Amino acid sequence: MTEVWKQCEGQVVDEKFCLRQYLSDRERSAVFLTERGDRERQIVAIKLVLTDPEEADTQLARWERVAKLSHPHLMRLFVGGRCYLRDLRLLYVVMENADQDLSHVLPDRPLTAEETREMLEPAVSAPAYVHGEGFVHGHLKPANIMAVDDQLKVSSDGLLPAGESIRGTVKPGVYDPPEIAGEGISPAGDVWSLGVTVVEALTQRSSGLEWNRTDRSRPAGDTAGSVCRHSASLSASGPSAPVDSWGHSSAPAADLHPSAGTQERQSTRSLPAASCFTGSGTRFGTGWDTGSSGVAQSPAGVSRRFTRAVG
Repeated sequence: MTEVWKQCEGQVVDEKFCLRQYLSDRERSAVFLTERGDRERQIVAIKLVLTDPEEADTQLARWERVAKLSHPHLMRLFVGGRCYLRDLRLLYVVMENADQDLSHVLPDRPLTAEETREMLEPAVSAPAYVHGEGFVHGHLKPANIMAVDDQLKVSSDGLLPAGESIRGTVKPGVYDPPEIAGEGISPAGDVWSLGVTVVEALTQRSSGLEWNRTDRSRPAGDTAGSVCRHSASLSASGPSAPVDSWGHSSAPAADLHPSAGTQERQSTRSLPAASCFTGSGTRFGTGWDTGSSGVAQSPAGVSRRFTRAVG
């Protein structure tokens, strides 16, 4: 599908979102750079998803609910709907664009204890808020912990209602809790996934945390659970700072600096001058939009992200 998705560059979704640049794809979805806003154009990401027809309305309604959530460490969704591109009936969702994610850092070096403490604040507070709103993340892992301007944020486009079963055959990955195949996703599963993520952040290893999927036995010493429990003490022992009603510290997150060999995403502060073909990407059915009030303005100052070490 990668070549098919790349051929969508230059197409226009819903008569207003030009697919300026292909970024990445998975089995049934792809992400592109685009812009939104009438007066001040904002660089954002747009995700196109192949979805079963019987699931389309449910997914759109779910995204619409998620778009109403508000937390400083949760990626914002702006608008969603249906579109038709290259003979494919798709759903789309427009969201904040991340400069980089944690999975780009860890191949080069582990995080220090201080950097891990800084990472944990958003990685704990955002899912805790989501759980309180009746959702579960279900996909906590380094690739979904992102840098957006001066903040670390957790992805939101994959949030699911708590207790919802995953359709089809589930083959749990290293970040998934043992019970996911039989019991579905849960807040407890997010805690497990965060524990594995913390282990990987500190050691650059996640493959050693395998367990017997048949009898659901834990890894020796319940490593992921132990580290996740220890993460609370790490967070609690850090320097005090003012917090808001969601437990969000007003202290700025520290830059996380990988070594010079890190593969960084191409700068997205300016978009390529790709030609867009007006009229393609016809919209059909209903969608939703948070409106102009949903535009997240980029804060002034130096952009903080997972950047290369300097000097």
